[in-house]
Amino acid sequence: MTSKDGQTFWTEAIKDPEFAKTYSETMQAENEKMIKTLMKDPQYQTMLIEVLQDPEMETALLELMKAKEYRQQMMTVISDAFESPYFVARINEILMGIAEEQLDKLVEKQEGQQKEEQGGGGEESEGQGGGG
Repeated sequence: MTSKDGQTFWTEAIKDPEFAKTYSETMQAENEKMIKTLMKDPQYQTMLIEVLQDPEMETALLELMKAKEYRQQMMTVISDAFESPYFVARINEILMGIAEEQLDKLVEKQEGQQKEEQGGGGEESEGQGGGG
């Protein structure tokens, strides 16, 4: 693979779309296994975090996210998510929880106002009764 003949062979072989496809498919499982192993490695995690925190990498990622293609892909992902029954059910749960919280706050506020009106009205009556 490292000899001149080997490099020439691989350069020519990769140009063939069918070979490239087959080669890619055979390597996929091994690559996935290697990545999963690396993700559990603390040293690799540290290096990955350092790379992601690099200001140049941050700038490059932000530029990538501004691209039209990226935005289109995100819209596709979001659309697919909203078509997922699990996602829709989860969103409904969250919205119901928020609605219940807001309703509870509204009820508490109304009860507090009623108590103030009742308490405030009683004090005025007492004040008027004492003066007459």
